[in-house]
Amino acid sequence: MDIQYYQHIARKVLDGTASQEEKAELEAFIAAHPHDPALIQALFPVQELEQTPAQALPEGMEERVLSQILRPRQRSGRLRFITRAASVAAAALVLIVAGYLLLQRPGPVMKPVTPAPTEYVTVTTHAGEHKRIFLPDSSEITLNGNTRLRFAQNFEPGSRNVYLEGEAFFDVAPDKRPFVVHAAAISTTVLGTSFNVRSFKGESFSQVAVATGKVKVAVTNATAPAMELTPGELVTYRQQDKGLRKAPLDIAAIGGWKEHTFYYEQTPLRQILADLESAYGLQFNVQDTSLLHCTYTARFQQLPVNTILQTLGKLGQVRFTGETLITVSGKPCQ
Repeated sequence: MDIQYYQHIARKVLDGTASQEEKAELEAFIAAHPHDPALIQALFPVQELEQTPAQALPEGMEERVLSQILRPRQRSGRLRFITRAASVAAAALVLIVAGYLLLQRPGPVMKPVTPAPTEYVTVTTHAGEHKRIFLPDSSEITLNGNTRLRFAQNFEPGSRNVYLEGEAFFDVAPDKRPFVVHAAAISTTVLGTSFNVRSFKGESFSQVAVATGKVKVAVTNATAPAMELTPGELVTYRQQDKGLRKAPLDIAAIGGWKEHTFYYEQTPLRQILADLESAYGLQFNVQDTSLLHCTYTARFQQLPVNTILQTLGKLGQVRFTGETLITVSGKPCQ
């Protein structure tokens, strides 16, 4: 948030030189911080308001500014707004009192108000845990196990940014502000849609799959063009080649982990075991790491984990022994 930029626009509003676009931009900024009187005071210092005609502020902006100064009370479940005429009179009273205090108090009394830094919320899940959360814009996110999500307690006026490590399914509320998911080396930008992002720490790839709407995926700090995805498409970023690759995907498979449903098509055992660790809270001890490169094609719909392991054992020459800490052994695939 560049407070100096908005202070500059506020001064132009007060002296009558602001354009309609600048007034609208400042109004949107003030509307995005409805309970921050310190910010309003930083934009409109008392000494500047004293010298400004009441009509200098646009009507909508005047109400928001005065509401922060006069602190309207809550009555009978409704917010009591001051009428325009009463607002001007009340504001004049506030300014008279403020001026009197300025004259009575020795030395400088007005100090520059620095807005508080953006506060972030961090939500984490453990292995085997799913968690559903709602963001300030009403977007709904379901977190897979072993996942960490960070987002601002109040989104900035021009964008909605979240930061993901792990896997999550996003159902983004429509909004003119772009919604951006930052995950490892890629960023996914949308306006309103549902999609899945996978980017676990320790994995050498990140993936984005779209269920509805359209998203744009870009590699952070890269000159390569962004890639647009529509429903039923998957894009994969791999660290070794630093590029994006698109492929078709069954929409039913997107976010299936939320209901313990997994779709695999020539999927390495490494990725399958990572899915089971997140979904069921298991740990795997692989005796021969070459087994992790074996690929499987299968669909598991809400099955007990023991049944899934038994099926994998039949599909390949691999054995699983143990309950929570499971040992994986067998013959390397051909």
